[in-house]
Amino acid sequence: GNARMIVMKTSSLVGIVEFGSDQDDMIIAESNHRLAIEVVRRCGSINALNVSINITYRDSYGNVATDSHLNTSDYTVSSSEIHFGRGQESAYLYVDIIDDDVPELNEVLTLSLVPSSNATIGAESTVSITILSNDDPYGVFELADRNDVTIREGQSLYTNITVVRKRGLFGTVEVSWNSIGQTAIGVNDTQRMSSARLQQLILSVRSEKQAVDVDFIPASNTITFVEDQKTQNMRVFIKNDSIPELNESFTVILTAVNGTAMLGSIVNTTVIIEPKNDHVPHFASTFTSLLIQEDKPLASNPLYTAQAVDPDLGSSGHITYSILPSNCSWLDIVSATGVLSN
Repeated sequence: GNARMIVMKTSSLVGIVEFGSDQDDMIIAESNHRLAIEVVRRCGSINALNVSINITYRDSYGNVATDSHLNTSDYTVSSSEIHFGRGQESAYLYVDIIDDDVPELNEVLTLSLVPSSNATIGAESTVSITILSNDDPYGVFELADRNDVTIREGQSLYTNITVVRKRGLFGTVEVSWNSIGQTAIGVNDTQRMSSARLQQLILSVRSEKQAVDVDFIPASNTITFVEDQKTQNMRVFIKNDSIPELNESFTVILTAVNGTAMLGSIVNTTVIIEPKNDHVPHFASTFTSLLIQEDKPLASNPLYTAQAVDPDLGSSGHITYSILPSNCSWLDIVSATGVLSN
């Protein structure tokens, strides 16, 4: 009799599409480079096939955009569709990562194969690409001004020194600082030191318990920047006393920041305390009167040398002598020395 052979269909004409088996999720640094992402089909490749790609993007702020554009400031995707020709079992999608100069937290790009009436999608249907945080997203912290700060003793109980946050403004960051008298560390030295070396010297000063006799209250503290905050003040308190003194100075130093935030280049400044110089000059010894008889010859000339002192230092402590009333024509005094003569 007649024999009949039946050929069973063992695969589809277009197959099953998924990402390549070695195509794992990726975590990368932001830099200019291209990623080649393989898409394969198995169990059939007789007919040509187009498969759509859905693109989802989560930005630094956690905002998620679905069906994202192929081109953004952070990446470009070569196509939103993969094409397989007849008999073709492998195709590539290309993602170009763009290195910008914008502070950002982690960003995530997700590529998903979209099933359709013509396309059956396998188990490996998605690939995610995480672009790591970059360009100092938590900020770079430094002093607002590299110039010295000058304050006059008695004018204020404290002085504010401003710290600025540059680059990124993400997250809450704590900034640690110290103040050190110049009898412990010299101004010229601190201006040349790295923050690590300054911190080492601070610890050395504390361990040796060196006395710092200057008109400020030594402090070690932290200031907190909340998200999006650009400036914050450190407050250093000034002591007001009645001791005659020259200019005094101390150094304020940024020593550390938490997390992955960074210290900038301007981490220390010198605060100069000018003496208030408000003392009243007085004679060195008690002076009552000097008797000069008009009809007697003068025993000596000069008649007298006045001696006065002023605790103020510098030009503010300079004393000038004069005679009152000013119309006394028969006596003369040297204004700089206090020598009285006729």
